[in-house]
Amino acid sequence: MSRSTGQVIWQLGGKQSSFTMGPGATFWFQHHVLPQGQDTVSIFDDGGAPPTKEPQSRAILLNLDTGAMRATLQRSYVHPAGLAAAN
Repeated sequence: MSRSTGQVIWQLGGKQSSFTMGPGATFWFQHHVLPQGQDTVSIFDDGGAPPTKEPQSRAILLNLDTGAMRATLQRSYVHPAGLAAAN
């Protein structure tokens, strides 16, 4: 969002994403998107309940290249038991 105008500058994810999503970077039913430095965000990805898009919930770190408008998966964290959060 532009600090001066309040207009949306770009959208990450979803049907109208401004970013090309790299392998493993697509997420579903996200929560708690937090900046983790200048070009990285952390996201809690529910994955859907019942699991329709992902087999389990996960936390991900995405690197955002706003010049090339590309999101790249840096790291994914999953529970060893394959837990899925309920919506």
